[in-house]
Amino acid sequence: MKKTLLLSALCLLGLNLAAQRAYFFEGISIKSNSETSLDAKRTDFGYKYQIFRLENTTNETKTIRFHVDAYYDGNCFTCMNVDEYTYSFELKPKEIKVGKITDAPKIGLKIFESDTQNRIKEKLTDLQFSNVFVK
Repeated sequence: MKKTLLLSALCLLGLNLAAQRAYFFEGISIKSNSETSLDAKRTDFGYKYQIFRLENTTNETKTIRFHVDAYYDGNCFTCMNVDEYTYSFELKPKEIKVGKITDAPKIGLKIFESDTQNRIKEKLTDLQFSNVFVK
């Protein structure tokens, strides 16, 4: 029984770690976790998102500007329009900004991952940042 519980716990931990992504750019840490919209009143009910957490790990105010390259089923759907998926954030020393599932996509702290209800078939297969500028 103990072995089964341990194995189950390790499997769940592995799934959670697989859902996390981490990137580092000149003192700025960007991490993301997968979250699902569970509010049945929202039009995005059942959508999974990568929710971003930006952290300035330095003792200086930093500005980061980046473009999100989101690949769905191996094809980059956000690479063609630079402005729409380009975001800029100013972070004070040690400041952390965390997205919420209810954020508008234009804020830049979440990106669509998949639809658990299968209304949208494409799934996020890779996530990269391009044109990164830190000042």
